[in-house]
Amino acid sequence: MSLSIFYTPDGHRRFAESEGISLTSAYKIGVEVLVREIIEPVIREHEIDILDIFCLSNRNLHIREESELTDWLSIGQKMLGEVVETCSHFANVKTVGSYFPENLNVETSLSAPTVRFFIGTSIEDKDGILPVDIFIRSGGELRLSGAPRALLGDDTELYSIPTLHPCIRYEEIHDVICSYKTRYIRNSDSRPSRR
Repeated sequence: MSLSIFYTPDGHRRFAESEGISLTSAYKIGVEVLVREIIEPVIREHEIDILDIFCLSNRNLHIREESELTDWLSIGQKMLGEVVETCSHFANVKTVGSYFPENLNVETSLSAPTVRFFIGTSIEDKDGILPVDIFIRSGGELRLSGAPRALLGDDTELYSIPTLHPCIRYEEIHDVICSYKTRYIRNSDSRPSRR
């Protein structure tokens, strides 16, 4: 069963407050966790077509406090470059959204899965965005927060994981994927159906 997954890493601010660290430090930890606990093991252990990671919405560019946004943007581009470099060894890597003047498209192989980073998207965006099988959000809440509505289809399963993203472990994502797989099988027309 090949899957498409959208993941929203939420909870950096709450993690920073609980640990008494800066938001910048929380983001740095979050990026390490994203690669080590989400991207690498999900791609390695599961049959994935597309793994989408929600980084920043256009809405965030307008509602976040300037200091928080400055922190994110000052370290975000550098960390994104490092993540892209790591991911390009085992996946095609793309950015989606309006933040960059030109989106990234690093192709490793036609048969490799794709990791897409959503940066500067809006809820109304549709171009090249299809419904995903699994929509996961860490941090205990379940909302779009500016992620494109087009990601949600009739059969998209929505999951909220209570763990704040910087504390998340692969086993929690693995459990979600396994839960999905036990509930759905693929018909010959590739549309999910209940078991």
